[in-house]
Amino acid sequence: WKNLTIELEKQGQLPLWNPYTFAGQPLLGNLQSAAFYPFNILFFILPFSFAWGVYILLQPLLAMIFMFLYLKNLKLDPKAGIFGALAFAFGGFSISWLEWGTIIHTALWLPLILLAIDKSLEVIDKKNLKPLSIEFLKWPIIFSLSLVLSFFAGHLQTFFYILIFSFVYLLAKAFSQ
Repeated sequence: WKNLTIELEKQGQLPLWNPYTFAGQPLLGNLQSAAFYPFNILFFILPFSFAWGVYILLQPLLAMIFMFLYLKNLKLDPKAGIFGALAFAFGGFSISWLEWGTIIHTALWLPLILLAIDKSLEVIDKKNLKPLSIEFLKWPIIFSLSLVLSFFAGHLQTFFYILIFSFVYLLAKAFSQ
């Protein structure tokens, strides 16, 4: 799906149809083709096989970075942050779905979403900030972008779980403050 999507996009066409499945089926309607995921830019710059390797290796790398930043924000010991980031990036779920290129790309945005929720609530608590200042808007924008990137990464079921968890987390944090 990814290869067909990229080839059609390189030709300037929207990947609307997959002619290789029986009598054909919608390709753009299949979210797992991830036609609008921004990391697809790798496939336009690099040869497909090399870009696929980079695309797959980005999953644990980004998952580690985002989880470490989230755990650091929770003021955990740096060793705990490193351990948690490694466990998230290289745990059973991540490794078992790594080669698909959609499920983990969808899930890796969760720690950044949670970090953005925490930081957004911290900013709201500050009374002296102007509502349209960069400092006030930075974390809500990161939150929104992370959700959008998670959606476009290509696995709707994982995104749905992330969306529900994020909403519950937001409500719990908001009510606890």
